[in-house]
Amino acid sequence: MRIFYLVVLVVMALAIPFPQQTAGGFTSSSLLTGFNWVPGAGDTPSSALAKIGGTMYRSYGFPLSGGSSPNEIRLLRYRAAGAVQTCGGLPRYVAYGPEYSSEYYCPGEITAYAASVRGHTWQLGNEINLQEQDYAGGDVLRFSHWLREVAHALHLVDSESTILGPSTWNWRGQGCCLGGDRILPPIVGFYGAHYDAHPAWDRGSVSLYSASAPSSSALAGLKAEFDAARVYYASLGLPVGVTEWGASRYASDTDRYAYAYDGLAALAAGGATFALWCPSHHDPGNPGLAPLVNTDGSLSPEGRAHRDFVLGVATPTPGAQATPTVRPGRRL
Repeated sequence: MRIFYLVVLVVMALAIPFPQQTAGGFTSSSLLTGFNWVPGAGDTPSSALAKIGGTMYRSYGFPLSGGSSPNEIRLLRYRAAGAVQTCGGLPRYVAYGPEYSSEYYCPGEITAYAASVRGHTWQLGNEINLQEQDYAGGDVLRFSHWLREVAHALHLVDSESTILGPSTWNWRGQGCCLGGDRILPPIVGFYGAHYDAHPAWDRGSVSLYSASAPSSSALAGLKAEFDAARVYYASLGLPVGVTEWGASRYASDTDRYAYAYDGLAALAAGGATFALWCPSHHDPGNPGLAPLVNTDGSLSPEGRAHRDFVLGVATPTPGAQATPTVRPGRRL
């Protein structure tokens, strides 16, 4: 995710109230829901998924540890660790940073681990249009080579694996950076000219964030960004999912609920295969982002919206209760 602090006064000034959410519902049979995992409230990923009726989650920890967890997306970062850290002359890659800055991996270690767990979903690079994330704009050749080698190696050792391509922070950049529409096509073009006609991944991915508070205008922006990404990925013959989306917590509970619920409905109607909210719990690094689960373990407005969407009902009143059913073992 992009590290930023939301300024309350600006966000409130930009807020445009939602129309009141009506009862009824959208059955989410085509859309897998979940979150980007941030520990909190004594939850495990499984217990938090159970609260919202979710299916899958993505984690930021070291990707080559732990046992089999088919509902988890393992994120492989594209960050060179420097000339000192090499694998037979090839660069090692930082698992994440700065908290994981001392943990590196070699491409060969990926395949050994993948062969031991099998059936996992892997993502190759996060928000490659942001300098503070897995920026790929500086060396298209090197990034394209990394994509091909890692994707082919994973498929070779585990035919059951699912590979997500690199995500971008929004599709058109929203003024902060190169948009996905500007950074990804040259990479795919170079890849096709030098390696394979089509990318060696199974799904496209995108992050979706709005600069404004949860509102009708923010929802319209979400739809527009996703639709633009979907059209591009359709030209490659790939479905697309949302590896991150989220919103400010500085809004009314009604508007927060409506943005999450209607956002899920819009993404499902637009053909998204999955949508992972960010974060699952309060994230100290991004305190302005609304979590799905409050610090006391109860569901936030966004958490209730996720739960209700899975159930196909709408209960925007904070005290309303419903019990979701976890969908186990569904694959992308």
